[in-house]
Amino acid sequence: LILNAMIELKLALIKSRFDLFHGRSLYSVFKHTISSKAKPKTKQKTVYNIGPAIAMVQANSRLKPRNFPETLEIAIMLGIDPRKPNQTLRGMVSLPYGTGKEVRVAVFAKGDLEKEAKDAGAYRVGADDLMMDIQMGKIDFERLIATPDMMPLVGRVARILGPRGLMPSVKLGTIVKNPGPAVKAFMGGQVEYRAYKDGQVTAGLGKVHFEHENLMENVRSFMIAIGTNKPEGAKGKYMKQAYLSSTMGKGVPVNVSTLDPSNVYFMYTSEQDKEIIAQENSKGISEENTAAA
Repeated sequence: LILNAMIELKLALIKSRFDLFHGRSLYSVFKHTISSKAKPKTKQKTVYNIGPAIAMVQANSRLKPRNFPETLEIAIMLGIDPRKPNQTLRGMVSLPYGTGKEVRVAVFAKGDLEKEAKDAGAYRVGADDLMMDIQMGKIDFERLIATPDMMPLVGRVARILGPRGLMPSVKLGTIVKNPGPAVKAFMGGQVEYRAYKDGQVTAGLGKVHFEHENLMENVRSFMIAIGTNKPEGAKGKYMKQAYLSSTMGKGVPVNVSTLDPSNVYFMYTSEQDKEIIAQENSKGISEENTAAA
């Protein structure tokens, strides 16, 4: 027995020296062995087609009403690396049923173009006076448009506008020769989208209390824009994950196949989906009626 124990100890020491030579201790080997054991399978997360997902967000919002109108928000994880020049994504899209939010638009313009912007409903229009207000931190608008001849003036406050995402850009349609149509487009429901450094894109696509069909059309327009402007350098699966939620509500995982314009199931609604939509709508309405009673 003593001889056997000595042999096992000798073998353990040899093994220990071998592992230490390769940068590992017996503890690390033991830990790796334990961690490499089969782990119990986790339950897969249920994903919903776009139609039922919108209905669920609407129902959740009705069941837990807030003191302000919530927005339907979408978050999409794309298979891109925006840190690379050929994988950036940024643009504007007009939603057919708008955002339901009042957008204040400021315009750098003068002369006849100043009058055109004011007639279109611009919140503020100016030149040097507008620049001075921005320098003093008086930024009470959500969008900024400029005519090409005003860009040298705008450039003097670029360091202030840039971090706030307000710097006019040709790509975003905020540097225009005729500001009137641009002002109306922004006030009518244009949405800006951009991919963050982790590849995530978020946007508000209308108020939760909109009709279900109207929100579906807003989502359709937004996703077509995301699909059409797919970066040239994007490789592999483009749309990986997607969630819908209200401003303060929980996220609902969405089947990306129903969000991808290149997929045959884009915006697909099955008979089962219609049943789920009806159930969610009735649940929300019944709870509202109960609370009112």
